[in-house]
Amino acid sequence: MPGMRRPDLTDEQRSQFAPHGRMRIGLAFGQAISGVWTMPDPVTGEPKGLTVDLGAALAEWLGLDVEYVKLKSSGEIIETCDGDVWDVSFTPVDAERKTQVDFATDYYLGDSTYM
Repeated sequence: MPGMRRPDLTDEQRSQFAPHGRMRIGLAFGQAISGVWTMPDPVTGEPKGLTVDLGAALAEWLGLDVEYVKLKSSGEIIETCDGDVWDVSFTPVDAERKTQVDFATDYYLGDSTYM
């Protein structure tokens, strides 16, 4: 995907993905980088992690500029889903969240252990 722009999309179709003219990607910032969590780069302060890379690749593919929206948790991502805060985000899936947002195909699967 990087380096490849979808030439077949109209401006109207792009605006469906990013109604503000840029793709606003909701990022959950945490204490460690994971399939969901993002951290600031210690030198530049810019966000880094898998979700940053995925969001940037999607925006590039759609031919859109990127704006990163810093959020405290995946819960806050869901809480702001109707607030016109972000256009695309990455969060764990559960039954309740499915009632509030649409999910695409899994990009990351993790194991959890409870003791």
